[in-house]
Amino acid sequence: MNCTSGTARGWIKLHRRLWENPRSHDPEWLAVWVYLLSHATHQPWRTDFDGKIVELKPGQLKTGRDSIAEATGVHPSKVRRLLAKMKCDQQIDQQAGVKGSIITVLNWESYQRADQQNDHQPTSDRPTSDQQATTNNNGKNKEKEKNKKNTQSDVSIPIPLSLQKPEFQDAWQQWQVHRNEVKRPMTPTSARAQLQKLEAMGPERAVATLNHSITCSYLAIVEPQNKTTQDRHERTQFKPLTDDDHKNGF
Repeated sequence: MNCTSGTARGWIKLHRRLWENPRSHDPEWLAVWVYLLSHATHQPWRTDFDGKIVELKPGQLKTGRDSIAEATGVHPSKVRRLLAKMKCDQQIDQQAGVKGSIITVLNWESYQRADQQNDHQPTSDRPTSDQQATTNNNGKNKEKEKNKKNTQSDVSIPIPLSLQKPEFQDAWQQWQVHRNEVKRPMTPTSARAQLQKLEAMGPERAVATLNHSITCSYLAIVEPQNKTTQDRHERTQFKPLTDDDHKNGF
């Protein structure tokens, strides 16, 4: 079964935090994850699924493990196991069909923006392009300096003695950087409250919680869970288009 999202072109954003995922050392996991990101639709798309017309939402794709295996070179049985792990890690949700599945990349909108999916590339002359690149770089440098200042301010808050371990200190530093990147730097008050909560978890759970919160682009620290919430369940269910939908142009 071929991927039929209909929008597998253009480009996507790939965050450097990808390498912080403990599974990123597995090249087959990485190949499957990039496949899902690059084949997910970035706009509503109608397609046939089990004989019914459904509308895919941004971050969703219709595919099957054989199609993924053919595109990535990963064995179909390994693809199935990797998809199961991604679902357990709350990276994706999956609705199985007779001849394939509709896969939802969770938290898609938090790191893939509609304005990043424009297929049209700049066609201006080189001096204009160089000027634009210089402007973008200057803006990025200013943002980095701002994040650096905010991070240094947060680091001055004492870390509880029980959490003064290299693994936690690194995770805590990355959490502050993440908050700065999403333009929601922590205040000293919120940082102290979060440290108290993390101290109660113990070093190992605290590190896992921070890594999970960063990977999922959360603004609050959220401990990883293996259950699917009702809200996500409702967001990933698909209903056939009705006659009224067709009349309205869907």
